[in-house]
Parts: sequence; C-alpha cells; structure tokens
Amino acid sequence: MFRSPIDVINTQGYVTTIEGQPGIGKTTLALKACAARGRCTYISYADPESSIRSKLKTFGQEASAKVMNALSGRVEEVFAEIVSALNQGDLVVIDSLDAMFYGIESEKEIRAFLQLIYGSAKNKKGSLVLISEGLNPAAKQVRFVSDAIISLEEREILGKPVREARILKDRDFVIENRSYFITWDGGLKIIEPAFYDVSKKPRNVNPIRGPPETSFKYIIPNAYRVLTVLGRSIHPAIAETIRQWVVADFLKYGYGVNLVISSKSSEAYERESIELMTGGKNMNLLNIISVNDPEVKKDAKRFYRFYKENIKTGNYVSVVDLLAHEPLAVADPSGYETFVSDVAELEKELKIPEVLYGYQDYSSVRVVSKYAHTEWSAEMVNGTLFYLTVKPDGPLYYIDVELEKGKAEFKKML
Repeated sequence: MFRSPIDVINTQGYVTTIEGQPGIGKTTLALKACAARGRCTYISYADPESSIRSKLKTFGQEASAKVMNALSGRVEEVFAEIVSALNQGDLVVIDSLDAMFYGIESEKEIRAFLQLIYGSAKNKKGSLVLISEGLNPAAKQVRFVSDAIISLEEREILGKPVREARILKDRDFVIENRSYFITWDGGLKIIEPAFYDVSKKPRNVNPIRGPPETSFKYIIPNAYRVLTVLGRSIHPAIAETIRQWVVADFLKYGYGVNLVISSKSSEAYERESIELMTGGKNMNLLNIISVNDPEVKKDAKRFYRFYKENIKTGNYVSVVDLLAHEPLAVADPSGYETFVSDVAELEKELKIPEVLYGYQDYSSVRVVSKYAHTEWSAEMVNGTLFYLTVKPDGPLYYIDVELEKGKAEFKKML
C-alpha cells in the first residue's frame, strides 16, 4: 500500500514541511491531515481562528481541534503549547514559517529554534507540520531538519491546470509513489492512483457514471457520434476495457450494440469479456462485426457495403475500435474520408448513434474527428485516467475507478 501525503504527515514523531506558493492548498492539506488524525493543535500566524474552524468544518472535525492565534501570544506560550500537544499525540501545525520568521533573514538566528522544534517532535506521540511558502530565505532551513517534505505544485494535463502533491522526502520509508493529484471535493480530495491489473477484466460492472455529454439521453435521441482520442500513455488493455465497459452499459440498459472490432481481437474473446461485465444480461443484443478480408479492409466501397450489410438497426448503437478502420485510412485516405462521410449519413438516416475509440496518432482518428459531434481526449498520468471535453470545449475530468468492484465515475477536476 502506497503512503499518501496524509499518511506521511501523520507519521508518529515526524516533522513534515509542506511547501508551495500562496493559495495552492497547503493549509487545506494540513487540515485534512488533522481530520484524519482526530487530534489537532493549529498554531496560526496568518489566518484568523474563525477561518481555520470554517475550513475544518468541511471535514467534520471542528470540535476536535485547538486553534491558537500565535500573533496574540508570547513565543514562550506558543512553544509550551506545541510541546504539550505533541506529548498528547496531537498533529501540530505551524502556519506559516514565513510569518513566524518575518523580519529574520539570518540562518544563525533561527538555527537554535529549529533544533528545539525538531527535538520537541522526535520521540513524541504527536507529529509536527511546518507550512512554508518559501518567501523567507530563513524558512528554507527547515528542509534540513524535516523528516518529510511535501511540495504542492501546479502542472498542466491536457492543457488544463491541475494541483499535484509531490512527496520529495520521506526519511524512514521508501517513496513508492511520489505524485498525487488534488481536487476540491468536500474541502479537498487526494486522488488515489489506480494501478490497473491489465490481465484481469472486471465482473458484473455497474454503469459508468459520466458527465451529460456521455449520457444515453444525449447520445441516443440525436444519433450523435462520440469520439474518444486516447493518448499513448493508456495501455491498450485499458483502452479495450473502457470500450467493452461502455458496450456492457448499453446492453444492460436494453440497447443493442454493433461492436466493430479489429483483427487484433476476436469475436469469442470480446463476447466472453463483455459477458463477464454484464453478468450475461442481454447478450443476444450484441452484434460483433469483424472485417477479416484484407481486400475489404483497403477498399472504401467494399468496406462501406460490408458495414451496411452487417449492422443491425432499431434501438442499436455502434461502438467502434478505430484500429479496424486503420488499414483503409492508411491505404486510401480520400476513399476513407468518403467512407466515414457515407457512414455518418447512413447512421443519421437510421438513427444509430456511434461511439468511437482510437489512439491520437491514428490516421483514422484525424478523419473521424471532422464528423464527430462530441470529442474527448484521454490520458493516463501516474495511475490516474483523465478525460477532457475537446468538442464542445469543456472541463477536465478524472475517472474515479475501482476495477475490482466494477465501479467507474467521471468527476470534474476542481
């Protein structure tokens, strides 16, 4: 089990420094750790007590915390409070070092204080958290006495800013996972990485809970075409599982599915995998289409004719692995565009929605994108699967997934 930032902060006898620019979420992370600990003493040099208690309330821990405004107390009183709280097993938070050391620039002036702080935390029941914005050069000296350093940073994923907690130091433990993404959900949520076992398929899955752009009410009545463009960070087995899960959703809701697969797969394998996900429900509504003839694969007219002859209509949806289209898209680009345009017209006439999946470097993806009503980009970053609505322009989502429990939900990054 990986040690999350909360686990690190709450290590008994630890001194942890939380670093980051103003407003990035350092105080909120510390308060979430307080809530997890259940015992907390908060020494504030900046925020008023009312603000700290208001934030704590979002975690349901207001009554269990002692908040002390250090600006109104003497240094001796503050330090005595810290030692007492550590002896009692509290998580003690000093917020912030920059405010505490205001006007002090010399390392020598704070060295004795840091040694005292460090010595007061070690071999005690409690843990100490020092919050630093790094604005005061003297405050940076705490890095040398810290058992752990957690840096809150902002990075771009699919062009959108995301908060990230990086564990830079964890003195007594091997750092197995350095990066955790953070979203604002009930105060603050640390997204646990989902490191998928690509050899296993989830059984009897629950419907994927997604945003409005992916709902049946949106796709079905309008016969819309929805394209998901996958980044190369997504393992093919994960991409396959996502596609099959969507098929299972449609079947469970009573819709028929025309599933177009490539020669890399087989009808027997797809049927077996999807049956595991549906629990065997409505499998008679699954129509698997596989283009095995190499001549058909590279001839636009024959490909279209084959497709038209094999699709089923009447409350059916088409789900397409674009790898099945790739030989035609590469061999005859103009013919492939005609094929895609003709299929779009046919499905509009027959009122068949189409859900397509392909990797970003596919020739077929570049063509299909022109005819899609909705387009998603997907990337896997450090065990978290992100989706961005590209067309129409929309927000960034992450997938909160528990494959072993058959649960997946789109959640907006806040």
